Order: sequence, then structure tokens, then C-alpha cells
Amino acid sequence: MADFKLKKIRSSKANSTVVCNTQELQDIGRKLWKVDRSLYRAVQSHFKDLGRVLEAAAKEEARATSEPVANTIKAQTRGMGLKLVSGSPKPLKGSGVGGQAAGMEDSRNRGYWRHPVFGNKNTWVSQKAKPYLRPAVEKNIPAIKKAVEDATATALGDIGFK
Repeated sequence: MADFKLKKIRSSKANSTVVCNTQELQDIGRKLWKVDRSLYRAVQSHFKDLGRVLEAAAKEEARATSEPVANTIKAQTRGMGLKLVSGSPKPLKGSGVGGQAAGMEDSRNRGYWRHPVFGNKNTWVSQKAKPYLRPAVEKNIPAIKKAVEDATATALGDIGFK
């Protein structure tokens, strides 16, 4: 079944993303789409539900450090996949937070991140990184496995296997 080892967090100036390798599930999804689209959507609904759980967990982790960053966290489903994304390309209105979300996640594993003080690019400070996406996913590995099992059971149950 799916490989539950988390891929390295991808990061850009704009955002951070946590991805789990689900290539086998993607293959199953493509086959289900060809056979029965309503069954495909029923299976996919398990991943949308899981996305809501992971999004809430990541927001809770991030709120301990930054409410504006927590508000940028979104779960995105595509096919049989799910990813958590945080940050935005431009600073959020009134908060100055945008690409800072990527720094807080510490995707480069330096233990700290640098940012301008209140947007003043002449004064920079280093701040200890406080990851929030990866810990949220790692705490929910049992929920991820259950969602995959439930999705598989839904697919197999609808085609006659029990």
C-alpha cells in the first residue's frame, strides 16, 4: 500500500508544503475514475475528511507561534492525494506575514530563520524555527493510515469484496 514516509518539505519564498508519497493510490484512483466516477468520489471523500483533520492539527501547531501564519494553512486534495500548504506569495493584509511561513517551518533544517523586523529590510533578526506542518502530520499518521484503509474498504466494498 502507500508509502507513509514523508517526503522532504518543499519550500519556496512563498510557502511550505508537506507531501506523502501515494503513487499507488493515484494509480488506483485513475482506474476507479475510468470504471465508476461516483465510486471514485466516494473514495476521494475520505481524503477530503482527512485533509480537514490535518489542516486543523497544523493550525493548532502554528497558532502557538503565529496566528497569521496559522490562518494561511490549507489542505488541498487532488485525485487520491493530499497536501498541506502554508504561506502566501504576498504579505497578508495588515499582518506582514506571507513568505515567513516557510521560514518558520525550517525546511532547510538550520534550526533558525531570518526575517526583517516589522518589514524593515535594513534590520534583520534570527529567530528559532518552530515547525508546524510536519509535527501535525506525524501526530496523525494513525489517522492517515485509517483514511487509506477506509478508502480502500469503500472501493472494494462497492465492487463486491468484503
